[in-house]
Amino acid sequence: MLTVRGRFDGENIKLLETIPFHEASEVLITFLQQDVQPKTTKSGDWRKLRGSSKGINLTKALLMSRKEDLLHEK
Repeated sequence: MLTVRGRFDGENIKLLETIPFHEASEVLITFLQQDVQPKTTKSGDWRKLRGSSKGINLTKALLMSRKEDLLHEK
């Protein structure tokens, strides 16, 4: 798979980069929306996503829980 940039003028697509091969090939064209701004988040939203488990970070708690599950499965 190869990605190259191009420009659509409303009728035609013009490649902005060269393609390193010349064989006929199927392509998939994705239009990037230039006018859409990324959604900003409030600083508190990230803290909600981090999660906590009584002073232990979430990743450590999940790993410990998985380890216990594996011991019980045996």
